[in-house]
Amino acid sequence: MIRENTPIEKYNHNGQDYYVKREDLSCIHPLPPLAKLRGVSLFLERKLKENTDIKYVGNIDTRKSKSGWGVKAVLKGMDREDIETHLYYPKLKIHTEHPPNVTLAQKMGAIIHGDRGSLIKIFYYMKQKEFYAQFGKKEGLFMPFGLKVKESVEGVMKEAGFVADRYFNGTLFIILGSAYMFSGVYASILERNVEPDYHLVSVGAGKNTHRIAVNENLNYIRGSKKTNYWNRLFLFNDVTYHTSEYDYDELCKIETPFPSSPTYEKKAFKIMTDMIDKGHKFREPMFFWNIGV
Repeated sequence: MIRENTPIEKYNHNGQDYYVKREDLSCIHPLPPLAKLRGVSLFLERKLKENTDIKYVGNIDTRKSKSGWGVKAVLKGMDREDIETHLYYPKLKIHTEHPPNVTLAQKMGAIIHGDRGSLIKIFYYMKQKEFYAQFGKKEGLFMPFGLKVKESVEGVMKEAGFVADRYFNGTLFIILGSAYMFSGVYASILERNVEPDYHLVSVGAGKNTHRIAVNENLNYIRGSKKTNYWNRLFLFNDVTYHTSEYDYDELCKIETPFPSSPTYEKKAFKIMTDMIDKGHKFREPMFFWNIGV
């Protein structure tokens, strides 16, 4: 259900060629187009192997997120429909129906809890506590907030390994949300004798948060691979760090020649194409990582 070696396609904007890694194609139906499911599938496989008593899985969703749909679909693909999936999301009084992505999870068998909530992280910890009070930690597994699992870094690193060196020897444009996808790509680059010009586009979190996340993820990969072929901190000193003009919840509605998220990739694509239109000269080849969210 997870596709390996997703295609790289060539496009042109205003005379400038660029290549796109189509990670939006990483997941095969019924999985949603959510590349972080590379890691979620590994995470669930390991957790279910470590604890064969798990009967219940819980997850927090938002009105825009595909994570609940993704978790339920991954379990279905693992032939673990015996595991009861509980999906919690903050529901306002004005909402009379479940969001479309939540409804898709429900149609696959997820049990939906639309409850009043405040800030999403507070809502997460409230529902996590409620879930474990009901099911216990022996038979219950509550998914990490935002599906931030270190296995996503591992999965993306493996996928980046299919990419030829030449694509990483020019300019790399990639979005930074949680920085888990970038961490996997960066870990793969560190195994090679290449050094692209990095253009990192922040959506949501700030530079220090991203720096901490990337370095924690590199330490995870370093430990899991049991190797010392690289040992360096990612300090953002040698990168171009862009902050999107759009707020996190604000949608960017520009057209892209490939499917992309208005919350994430479209914002990076706009910065890249605006720079091209202003005559900025990039080191070639230009490589846009469509992270698939």
